[in-house]
Amino acid sequence: MEKDSNLHHGITNKGLMSYLLLIALSIHACFEGLAIGLQRSSNDLLYMFLATSFHKWVESLSIGINLNNSKIEREYLFKYIMLISAMTP
Repeated sequence: MEKDSNLHHGITNKGLMSYLLLIALSIHACFEGLAIGLQRSSNDLLYMFLATSFHKWVESLSIGINLNNSKIEREYLFKYIMLISAMTP
């Protein structure tokens, strides 16, 4: 009896995994924006802004690598990148 690899190994569709990562990072970006907006002093705002800025390059690198490995069509790739850019604080 032949097993369905999707059921045996979990979700293997890289495009779906990239989409889920994109959604998770978009939600994460909303919370980062809220954290920046809730700062009361200019020093706290500066520290939070710097921390978020340095944090963003890791997120961008991870989503870029994931999208590249998923072999998503160029049309969808552009839409994914625009969505994550719009969600970034």
